[in-house]
Amino acid sequence: MIPVQKFGIVLFKRDERVSSVLTRLLTWANETGTSILLHPGVPREYVPAGLTICKTEEELLAHSEVIISIGGDGTFLTAAHIVKFTETPVIGINLGQVGFLADIESETFEKCLNRVISGEYTTISRMVLEVTVNRGGEIIGSMNALNDVYINRSSVPRLVSVKLWYGEDYITDYIADGVIVATPSGSTAYSLAAGGPIIAPGLAAVVITPICPHSIGERPIVLDASRPIRLKINAKNPSPLLSADGLNSILLKPDDEITISFTGKNAQLIQFSRFSYFDTLRQKLNWGIRNDEE
Repeated sequence: MIPVQKFGIVLFKRDERVSSVLTRLLTWANETGTSILLHPGVPREYVPAGLTICKTEEELLAHSEVIISIGGDGTFLTAAHIVKFTETPVIGINLGQVGFLADIESETFEKCLNRVISGEYTTISRMVLEVTVNRGGEIIGSMNALNDVYINRSSVPRLVSVKLWYGEDYITDYIADGVIVATPSGSTAYSLAAGGPIIAPGLAAVVITPICPHSIGERPIVLDASRPIRLKINAKNPSPLLSADGLNSILLKPDDEITISFTGKNAQLIQFSRFSYFDTLRQKLNWGIRNDEE
């Protein structure tokens, strides 16, 4: 791959570790002759002298070849949305908890970044969902999701009723706390917590996972992403909330129709040759570890 010399930093976390990480990044940048710019939303109290904070996101993107997110998977998702799922790749230094997307540990990030500036990396594509909301024949909102799209209860603690189609095929009426439509990247997030399966990231597929369904027979289902998913809010719903990646939300009304599709848009992630998705699963989910070994 092409060696990288210009990095943009996306960081919102307020944590005592942030100051140390930024100081190490500044030292590394000075030693390697690379350029580092910070997102305008960075907590300024943690920024050491010598680092530049951009005035706008546009300035950050114009002068960055790679975006580094510092935080957890939520920060990584925000970074992916900031680059608008273009060819600018994103890499994540994990200061969160699990970290499936932000998978570089803070203790060793200099070694990984050295490989990036030497061109010793590859980029991988992760599918991005496109979402539209139709109300009375008019598109009232559109958004993208790298991880998941979900419909959930908002302020009223009542079940949500949603019709589901796959292309032209009607599937079911969900009566549940909500429903999640997740990409392979998002299959290890909210969907997994709700009982959904893990999908290998290279597959063009989605998993639809009901949240606490009223019927025990309503189980998660994995579908090929070649056809759109359509959901319709049934009458007498308590104004459920639609959210994409937990970043963009729309309050829904009865008879609203949500179309979720994959049209080829992707996010670009940096990967190193030693990477194995199953190494990550074993590490993050403690696979193969007995209780007496923990």
